[in-house]
Amino acid sequence: MYSLLLENPTLRLFLVIGVGYLLGSLRIGGFSLGVAAVLFAGLALGAWGPGQFELPPLIATLGLALFVYTMGLACGPSTLASLRRHGARLPLLVCGSLMLSAGLCLGLGRWLGLPPQQAAGVFCGALTNTPALAAQLEWLQRNAPDAPEAVKVAPAVGYSLAYPFGVGGLLLVMALFSRRLQPLSKPGRPINITYRITQRKPNGNYLEADWVQRETGMIVSRRLRAGHQKVVLADTVLEPEDLVAVVGSSEQHARFGETLGQPVQAHLEEQGQEVQFRRYFLSRRELVGKMLKELPADLLGPAVITRVRRGDLEITADPDLRLEWGDVLRVVVPADFDLEPVFGDSLESLAHTDLFPMAFGMVLGVLLGSLPLPIGAAPHPTLGVAGGTLVMGLLLGYLGRTGRLVWTMPLEANLALRQFGLLLFLAPIGIMAGGQFASAMADHGPWLLLLGAFLTSACSLSALTLAACGLKLPPAEVLGLLSGLHTQPAALAYASDRSRDPAVEVTYAAIFPLAMITKILLATWLLH
Repeated sequence: MYSLLLENPTLRLFLVIGVGYLLGSLRIGGFSLGVAAVLFAGLALGAWGPGQFELPPLIATLGLALFVYTMGLACGPSTLASLRRHGARLPLLVCGSLMLSAGLCLGLGRWLGLPPQQAAGVFCGALTNTPALAAQLEWLQRNAPDAPEAVKVAPAVGYSLAYPFGVGGLLLVMALFSRRLQPLSKPGRPINITYRITQRKPNGNYLEADWVQRETGMIVSRRLRAGHQKVVLADTVLEPEDLVAVVGSSEQHARFGETLGQPVQAHLEEQGQEVQFRRYFLSRRELVGKMLKELPADLLGPAVITRVRRGDLEITADPDLRLEWGDVLRVVVPADFDLEPVFGDSLESLAHTDLFPMAFGMVLGVLLGSLPLPIGAAPHPTLGVAGGTLVMGLLLGYLGRTGRLVWTMPLEANLALRQFGLLLFLAPIGIMAGGQFASAMADHGPWLLLLGAFLTSACSLSALTLAACGLKLPPAEVLGLLSGLHTQPAALAYASDRSRDPAVEVTYAAIFPLAMITKILLATWLLH
């Protein structure tokens, strides 16, 4: 088996992925590693054959770029809103936690008498940031060309020792936090309640459907008057004693229900055949990336969109909601009206993902990541492949489309590519760290391990305390912040699996670029 693995890198890659997936599915006391187990399967294989089983670095680079780009596409529309909502609080928290960790690394490294290059590498490993390590190695090659080879690769030694606990320790902190605060918050699912209209607007006029939506965020979909049902359009007037079906979250109904009238037990969906609801898959390219309020009024005709299902999430059809490939639209329409030509409603067309925008977007991301940042003295740091593709993914995901070029992709395709990219990243990194683990323990190993464990704990616990107790962030956002602060895809995968809340990925994507840049700058500063 040793010889077979040595001769076949493809076999090594998929063996680590398969064994890791199997281990990640095991639950002990309600805890499981999930996709992160692939990293530890790679550590085991790398330790079995130090320096023999390493995979080409391009595999990890490709996987990381694919992962962060697709995640950026998915989170782009909501990342800017998250930053606007939190203001400067999250950036200050991120920079403060990372600067604290760098200061502790510098001070404790000198106090323990550790080689400065190895201690600097511990900083990268403890905070699980490979681009920061790459920046250190490049800085040493440029600024210390005559140094011994052992000095030039010293950061990789510290990195390999600190990285395993950098991942495992962070996962342990997140597991304890999420268990203590379960159940984690989840977005409210839209529900349909029938009201008897008894109220009017504050000025005494009858209620109107568009006024109700503006004031409450809820959508009035159908109306029963004098035994006849009709679809409620934006300009429909709601008169007293009308029975109306209203779609909104439970929180919205509890807060604004009295604005309309009294809830009743009747279900208008079961009364008559004049109005029906239908579901359509959005597969028409021309509508992807458009907000609901941007759809031409004559396109929908006598119909109203009430809800949108995106993956496992069902949300109220807010006018500012941007449509994406594969959205399932719940539409209330007259019985004799069909919107299939409008939305496409073709599952087969969704399976044929247009890869040109993805490839072109990643080209732009790689070019962006190679540009030197005008910060500090030369050689200037860069965002790298991961940082560049993430920033470009966020930007293109926010734009949605440019003319006829649609940057986004169906959610199912995005998730599949994202998962595959994460696996391609975790397996080679695990094998590389495992191969260096034993040799790195020979000299200063225990102290480097302790320093790495301390830095991981200090960074994660300080950020956790400030975010949960100081800023009072919801648990899902705290998990996303911790994952983004450590720029750790394995932690993000674990947090997303535990939470099932999109706020995890939104917060991660909002934090990741700043954390990446800050770590690169601090990592090179530690070498000065």
